[in-house]
Amino acid sequence: MKKNSKHFITFLFLIVSFYSLAQSSEQFGVSIVKYGAKPAKNWQTAIDNSSAIQKAIDENPGRLIFIPSGIYLLGKEIKITHDVRLVGESKYSTILQPINNDGIYVNAGGVFLENFFIYGRGKTGITINNVRNTTITNVLLQNVQYGIKLVNAWNTKISNLDIDINNNQNPKVLKGIILSGQSVNNYITNSQISAVDVGIEIQKSDKKSEGLIISNVGIFSAKKGINNEGILSLHINNSIIDLCEEYALDIKNTAGLLVSNSWLNSTGSNNTQTIRLFSTWDSHFSTNNIKNGKGTSVILLEDYSNNNIFTNNTIEFVDSNKESVVLGKTTGRNLIKNNNFKSSSNKNLKINNLGGSSNKIIDNINIDLND
Repeated sequence: MKKNSKHFITFLFLIVSFYSLAQSSEQFGVSIVKYGAKPAKNWQTAIDNSSAIQKAIDENPGRLIFIPSGIYLLGKEIKITHDVRLVGESKYSTILQPINNDGIYVNAGGVFLENFFIYGRGKTGITINNVRNTTITNVLLQNVQYGIKLVNAWNTKISNLDIDINNNQNPKVLKGIILSGQSVNNYITNSQISAVDVGIEIQKSDKKSEGLIISNVGIFSAKKGINNEGILSLHINNSIIDLCEEYALDIKNTAGLLVSNSWLNSTGSNNTQTIRLFSTWDSHFSTNNIKNGKGTSVILLEDYSNNNIFTNNTIEFVDSNKESVVLGKTTGRNLIKNNNFKSSSNKNLKINNLGGSSNKIIDNINIDLND
């Protein structure tokens, strides 16, 4: 009797344990399949799943919404208005395809977006609007016109993001990441943006954005790598901005720009510069490799760009018959010091200082690549 009682208690314990595990699992997350979503294995059988995904989000605030591998057409934009964690199985196998509309619109704080692929036929992949503390990680965006828009967004962390194009599809990605309004303390890291018109754009606003960190980011084959219309405190480090048709960095109306340990290269095919500072002050460029192909110069400072420092950089101009650095007439108190200038046949430093004696050019080295 005692033996049977012991077995019964063990059996009862197992039943309770499995029930508790099931309950905790259910509390942790829910699959969109439970709400009628039907993942397709190929494009021919894919259907519109936007209503099922929307219902799963709306009915489960604060929980994990799981999207299994498969193809899901989105006939309507997905709107997130409370905190959830929207998680796919993989950013290569969980595919969301907007049909001539935007992809995901976030209007709630504390949202996590992870592990999925937004593929073409849409306008904006992800919009973060007037919220704080959003995380976007392991997301692939391809052939949307605009990758991610941050509108008055604070404390957004973007990591392991890929934005590029499929050459067999349209449209081309116009802009990878856009910051507008007053977007503050945002962070972009370990990401790659390729074959776009503009990699990252900070748009002009009455209330300037503040505090953007770009770290370990690659921007390749863009017309402009970073186009900045105005921000307070922009830090770029350990990044590669390469093969830009126009500017690698086009920086306007900015204070507190810090660029370090990065590769910046423009092909210069449109007679521009690798770096242009316009009405920009208190910036510091150090230990970067800065190169230009056929532009008008490698670096241009103009329109009251003052108190900027370039130290310990390698600056190379393929066209050695032009000035490597041009300091405009209204510039002042800029420092060009301890840089290595490279060219193919230039024995003298080619720095055109139109701003006068308050600009300091000290202890730079010219390297002839033919020596």
